[in-house]
Amino acid sequence: MQTNTKILLSYTVIMIIGSYSFYLVRNYNFENRKYYMKKRQEEKKRLYKMAQHNENWMRDLPLFLKLKPLTHLFIPGSHQSFSDLLNKKLPIATDVPKFLRFVDSPWARKIIERWGRCQELHVTDQLRFGIRYFDVRVAFLPGECEQSLDIFLLHGLYGRPIKEVLDEIYTFISDHPEEILILDINHFYNFNDELHRKFLIQLEHLFNGKFIPAPPSLSLNQVTVNFAQQHGFQLLLFYQQKLAEQFSFTWPSSYIASPWANTNNLQHLWQYTENILTCRDQILPKGGFFVTQCILTPTWWNIVRHFKKSLRTVMATKTTEQAVSWLKKNSILLMPFFNIVIVDFVELFDFCTTVIQLNFHFEFLIYNVTLLFSVCILMYNDRFISIVNQLSINKLFTMDPMFICSVLILLVFMVIGCIQIYKLFLKENRHIRRVNLNELAAQRNNNQQQQRQAARPLIGGVRRRNVAMEGDASGSDSGGEESEIKLPGKVGKKRLAKLRAKEERKQAREAEEEERALKRQIEEERAEKRRKRDEEEEEKERQKELEEKRRLEEEKRKEQEEYEKLKQGFTVEEQGCDVDINEDTANLLKEFVEYIQKAKVVSMEELAGQFQMRSIDVIDRLKNLLADGMLTGVIDDRGKFIFVTEDEMKAIVTFVKQRGRVSVDDLVDYSNKLINMDPQDVTLQCS
Repeated sequence: MQTNTKILLSYTVIMIIGSYSFYLVRNYNFENRKYYMKKRQEEKKRLYKMAQHNENWMRDLPLFLKLKPLTHLFIPGSHQSFSDLLNKKLPIATDVPKFLRFVDSPWARKIIERWGRCQELHVTDQLRFGIRYFDVRVAFLPGECEQSLDIFLLHGLYGRPIKEVLDEIYTFISDHPEEILILDINHFYNFNDELHRKFLIQLEHLFNGKFIPAPPSLSLNQVTVNFAQQHGFQLLLFYQQKLAEQFSFTWPSSYIASPWANTNNLQHLWQYTENILTCRDQILPKGGFFVTQCILTPTWWNIVRHFKKSLRTVMATKTTEQAVSWLKKNSILLMPFFNIVIVDFVELFDFCTTVIQLNFHFEFLIYNVTLLFSVCILMYNDRFISIVNQLSINKLFTMDPMFICSVLILLVFMVIGCIQIYKLFLKENRHIRRVNLNELAAQRNNNQQQQRQAARPLIGGVRRRNVAMEGDASGSDSGGEESEIKLPGKVGKKRLAKLRAKEERKQAREAEEEERALKRQIEEERAEKRRKRDEEEEEKERQKELEEKRRLEEEKRKEQEEYEKLKQGFTVEEQGCDVDINEDTANLLKEFVEYIQKAKVVSMEELAGQFQMRSIDVIDRLKNLLADGMLTGVIDDRGKFIFVTEDEMKAIVTFVKQRGRVSVDDLVDYSNKLINMDPQDVTLQCS
């Protein structure tokens, strides 16, 4: 019992120390409170910088978020995404009850248009705001579906053709190749199997190669932002019809859940949403996308009571505002259950930015949860308890892997915390020094300005200036009271004002000259530094050139030494050396030609070995002999020389002239008959 109490107390101390360390990291506060607040704001800006540019927020995500499945990211979406342009000239849509369609009239369409519009932004503007999930409902206009195949959007009234919206989406993803969109087409009106098939084929042709393949081609854990960006996928399509299972790019409805509160009361909405979020795993046992609908549904009584108003003014504005506050308040508690969040009028209250920022709370949560998990493992580990009791070094070699990992994780987090505290401490010291220097500089400038303002203009010649300076000195000795300058005679106010203005201009000119002199001095210092740097670079270049020159001279000297050594290997007589060399050369050429004539066909390697020459020298010598006419023949592509006499060459020419047109096979056969390829007895000694 005492042992367990000691262990629990020791673990309590460890948890307190760890918690306090992370508290210091998260809430660093030394004497300079302003600096702390500034650094905290800079940290938030760094973490949430992508939220300021929502147009490319998926591209700007850090790598650890890009590697998370899309089902665990916070994604902003819009309810009734394409209801911004409802056409009051078309009849009431088929999603409205039949009794309202019977009373179709212009005033009824106006009311439906005000209460059916859930968005003010077009699709392109929604994409730029950061919306990546779209709630789509489509229908064929009655009587036109078989001829035109125009599919229209609808919500109470018919909207734009979906082809226009899809073209805008295609333009956006072409301009933003690293953004991923989710299209949830969940309501169909006036459709049949043939129309479903044609619509899906149309989608496939429009977004060719952009769709993320549906299971079982991929698992949910594979569908990440990083995976989609690497493979060029940008669209995830939910088509909630059984016919869609025939296509590999359509995701079935079993991989998405979008519970609907169906209430016009905000309190009931938040209560229902919190309850349904905790049941996410039960609703999606295989996993998938979960849509949180932060919307109110008006009843007929709400519409009749406020028929002159709209959904936005009566319900949506307040709902979206409370949704943003509710997300900020419950982000940590309900973080594991959130995925896609949709509202009406997404441009209100920074909804998109708020949802995108929630992705970064995961870093802090996993940071603290990992610490707590490692401490809990240590607390309930028997191996650790035995080691604490016995304090034996030998036990360190018999630890289980779980214990080692938990200890390492705890130590790593403690070290990271200490490093961050030390970094912040150094930054604060640098900031304090910089602030002190700025304060000293500002104080010096203020003193100079005060001196300039306190200096009275000195009027007159040298005598008057001396009198004025004596007056200033006596005034300063008597308590700092200024003494007036006594001028002989009377000086008018205009004259005095001109003299004072002149003196002020003179002082301003002197101050400007001082500033120019200071700037000139700074420029000269900079020029001197640049000159020194250029001289150093030139000196380095000069050294490199000298080293290269020395290297080349050394190589040349070595080559000359090798040449001299080779030259010493050849001995000639002191007298008649030119005659002997010429005679030897002529004999060697004669032997070279006779050897080839007797061999008829000889390879370059054979000649090189016979006459102790290089193959390149053999080829050069053959070309020279052929050019001089001392030898006739050809060098084939196999590296062999074939000797052909002049008579044989003339016979071949005569044969070609007689025939006029000769094939290659005939020429080869005739050449074999004319040219004697049998070698003679070659027993030649090379001198």
